[in-house]
Amino acid sequence: MPAQVATQLLAFPTSVFAAGQTYGPSLTPIVGALFSAYEISLNQTAWPASGDVLKVTVERSHDAGLTWLFDSSVTFAGGVWKDKAGNATTTGTVQVTVGTVNGQIVKTALTDLYRLTVQALQAASVTIGLNGIP
Repeated sequence: MPAQVATQLLAFPTSVFAAGQTYGPSLTPIVGALFSAYEISLNQTAWPASGDVLKVTVERSHDAGLTWLFDSSVTFAGGVWKDKAGNATTTGTVQVTVGTVNGQIVKTALTDLYRLTVQALQAASVTIGLNGIP
């Protein structure tokens, strides 16, 4: 099976985060495709050595942004990140499945919207993206 190619839905507009501040929410355009999952991607520029650094929360809307539902939240820790081979890396992704019903994978609707909010627990410089996975 060929590798699934991620489609960028959002590049978060802030890349330098001050400790104690909340950024966003920042909205995607209408999804426009059927995705079974999404990934939150980070690329570090300046990153603390320890402790929790950023909390990224994703919400979704099925009604053009009139109402929003919590979808996921992940807290990224400081320190040296390692890839699967054990090598230090400055990039990381967290993949979230849209859902399953009776064993069947649920996909996004073409008109769905997503939004990201970032809470900076420590100062950091990082690019954040939200990508759709077919």
